[in-house]
Amino acid sequence: MRTRITDDILRKANRPAQGQTFIWDDLVDGFGARLTPNAVAFVIKTGGGNRSRKTFAAPADAGATHGWRTLSAQEARKEAQSLLITHGAGAPESEPLAAAMTRWAHAKEGKPRYRASLERITAVWIAGEPLQRGEKTPAEVAAVKALGEKAITQVTRADALKLFDAMRAAGRKGVGEQVWAYGSAFYGWAIERELATVNPFRNRLRLMGGRSVRRRKYDDPELLTLWNAFKLEGYPAFPAFALLAYTGTRRSEVTKARWQEFNLDAGTWIIPAERAKNGVEHTIALAPSVIKLLKAIPRTTSEYVFVGGRDGRAFDFHHALRLRINERAASVQDWRLHDLRRSMRSGLAKLGVSQVVAELCLNHITVRSGITGVYDQHDYSPECARAWKLWAAHLDKLTGAKKR
Repeated sequence: MRTRITDDILRKANRPAQGQTFIWDDLVDGFGARLTPNAVAFVIKTGGGNRSRKTFAAPADAGATHGWRTLSAQEARKEAQSLLITHGAGAPESEPLAAAMTRWAHAKEGKPRYRASLERITAVWIAGEPLQRGEKTPAEVAAVKALGEKAITQVTRADALKLFDAMRAAGRKGVGEQVWAYGSAFYGWAIERELATVNPFRNRLRLMGGRSVRRRKYDDPELLTLWNAFKLEGYPAFPAFALLAYTGTRRSEVTKARWQEFNLDAGTWIIPAERAKNGVEHTIALAPSVIKLLKAIPRTTSEYVFVGGRDGRAFDFHHALRLRINERAASVQDWRLHDLRRSMRSGLAKLGVSQVVAELCLNHITVRSGITGVYDQHDYSPECARAWKLWAAHLDKLTGAKKR
């Protein structure tokens, strides 16, 4: 029996009067639940025969657990993916794309920053889980089902194109490009391991019409308009926006910032490598205005600086907030938070900051790659600190921050 294993399914499952029965997951091949008269347990199957079954946990409310760890079905599925990789149960050629790509997404090495996005995209657009907000169109549902249920060697370019076309028609072209990027990366991995011979997601940039390069930046009046629009929101939206504007950091680096990363007495913010896009730790020298801004933020029991709800989760710039800002800042067309980085970088150049220093303020390490990186061993921390202070002074003057 193959079905999507959930906590609810296991709670309602009929246990046998004697012996044992199994429920096998339709998403992760080799992950299942074993039901006996007295217990339910999570198992993996790493090969053929009964001896290859390994028990590793039990559902949280399964009753007698015989000393096993207790996990939710979702936690157990992720644990099973790791165990299957460890035991060498790689994706066979006949495994459905949804199961194979889900396992690959969970086990993928590299930049941790992308793992959450990779797992979310794979779960929704390959494995067929529902959207958190809104619904898929019938065409999208049909395309996801056809794609995810096919064996990895049977997926055709037409299958992949059908999904992309359905997503584009639904206004999700950007997400469709992510699906193609991750699909292409998965097939590169599969081809390297001789699990597939053709990449149906190949030539992504040609399909998308080439690489799109955004060049939008804000002039001072536009930046002031957005600043004032966000200011009306108060905490957490305004200080989060202000921190983005002052430091030139990335959206997720601010929204998921933790208090432990800041030393307000020393005036520093250290973004750890695992939260930085390029995997390199980034130390930011905070200007007095930024320190004052952070000290004014109310402390809660949450580890996050910007808290998005009573449950202590991290704040994010949600859709309803964007709609309110659009109304207040109607004169600023086509704005995005990431444009603040481009605005700061351009502003630093206008203020006379060197290219090397300005790029390092944005944590762009390519400026010191190649032969330059070999010969230039200077730290540049003092120069970067002066640059952030110079930019903060410009923003203070523009927004009237010093008058408060």
